[in-house]
Amino acid sequence: MLALFDGNYFKGLEGAGVPPVVIEAIDDRFADIASTGAVKPFREMPAVITRLADHNRIVVITSNRTDIVQGLLSSWGISGISDVLGGDREESKVRKIESVLLGYEDDDRCWLVGDTVGDILEGR
Repeated sequence: MLALFDGNYFKGLEGAGVPPVVIEAIDDRFADIASTGAVKPFREMPAVITRLADHNRIVVITSNRTDIVQGLLSSWGISGISDVLGGDREESKVRKIESVLLGYEDDDRCWLVGDTVGDILEGR
């Protein structure tokens, strides 16, 4: 199961032979769970992210659907996010990262924060 997170989660499911209709059902089920308020951030994170966004451009790059993430950010009271680039907008996190980097000058610092091995590999 953990190996599914070594790269793009949805590509991992596909590589494991999970039919597309089941992958879509998993995605829809996650959206249902997220909309119930059952998914919660660590207690201090909404304030930390909002404060960071006051002074920095923050872009969420995810394989989850954009609407799910935007809904969670809103329900958690997180504001100031510049954009959410979900898997429905572009499947490749690498291409999404590259598109964000186009807006930075050579002397700008850009940080990638991830929670899976796949995120770090895609960031590299």
